[in-house]
Amino acid sequence: ARLTSLTGMGDLTTTNAVVIHDNPALTSLTEMHITHVLGNVDIHGNGLTTIAPLWSVTRIDGDLVVDGNPSLTRVDGLAPGLRVAGTFTLTNNSVLQSVYPLYVGTSAANLVVMGNTSLSRYRVDHLNSSHRAQFPSIVAQSNGPGTSNPENHGN
Repeated sequence: ARLTSLTGMGDLTTTNAVVIHDNPALTSLTEMHITHVLGNVDIHGNGLTTIAPLWSVTRIDGDLVVDGNPSLTRVDGLAPGLRVAGTFTLTNNSVLQSVYPLYVGTSAANLVVMGNTSLSRYRVDHLNSSHRAQFPSIVAQSNGPGTSNPENHGN
């Protein structure tokens, strides 16, 4: 059986890792209230349209991987000031269109943005040109075509 909700996880605030794989009926992470992950967070192959409940996670001591979620349109929901000690990987989310939260305080040692075919190249280029302090190492390729419609974030 595949997960349709995360009911029962509401009291968990710190954990060693979060791995949520291959749950196409899972469309929301609303039951997650984790604030600190000691290792990696891996969200792959789910039916999520947003990762909004990650709003509570302020620190990930490992990597954050958001890969192959075919309904994910936005990465809204990342906590302001989220610190990822390792690599933040955002790959193969075919309908992803917004990376706005990455502009406003999220940081990671490395950022990998690849294969998000609906994500405007302009938005990725903006991260590369204007947010290097937050992401000292950025690898971006095979994302969507360019557009002159950037996400407005006050800069």
